[in-house]
Amino acid sequence: ASLLLLAIFFVGAVWRGTDVARYALDGDTLSDTTSWRGVVSVCPFAMWMFLGIEELPLKMDQTIEPEKNMPQGFILAFATLVVVNFANYFIGASIPPGASKIAIAQSPLLDGYRYVFG
Repeated sequence: ASLLLLAIFFVGAVWRGTDVARYALDGDTLSDTTSWRGVVSVCPFAMWMFLGIEELPLKMDQTIEPEKNMPQGFILAFATLVVVNFANYFIGASIPPGASKIAIAQSPLLDGYRYVFG
């Protein structure tokens, strides 16, 4: 259900229009807006997204052929998180009102839905 809601947001935002240069970069280049301090400061939030994968080994006793299916599950879960998180990051920052306003918003995904649905 969560992935479906995010997929609706991604497709709707791309359909309505995204502009990385205008909203995410605010007219600057990527090298002007990126710093190591900024990258390191968001690492705790990035790691938080991947904590759910830790729960997969707890389901090993309920899995059919765990020696084959558990590694596949880990890879698929990690790939899904990477794709969804990058899409959320880039699409969410590339829609109005822009990355600077979305960063301080109380409910950024709801603001994104307001853009998608008008």
